[in-house]
Amino acid sequence: MNEQGVTGQVIGDGPLAQFIFSSEPVYDYRSTRAGDRAKARRVLLGLIKQGIFLNPMGTKLYLSTEHTFDHCDTFLAAFQQSLQHDIAISD
Repeated sequence: MNEQGVTGQVIGDGPLAQFIFSSEPVYDYRSTRAGDRAKARRVLLGLIKQGIFLNPMGTKLYLSTEHTFDHCDTFLAAFQQSLQHDIAISD
């Protein structure tokens, strides 16, 4: 995200991760709600258009031992493309 000039954090425990687009530190439920949920939704929809499904209730990502490095690379490329698209339409 930082490479794209997007502020945010990846939070979660173990195999569970969530992207929070916020310039402020995220440390509890209340601070997650201060994130840019509209951006998160746009990025989520961008991922879905590329065949990547995340939990739409909170853009949560679940990693599994079944995921290969190729799966992770595919996700990261799609995430980067979704961020770039969001930046382009937000300007």
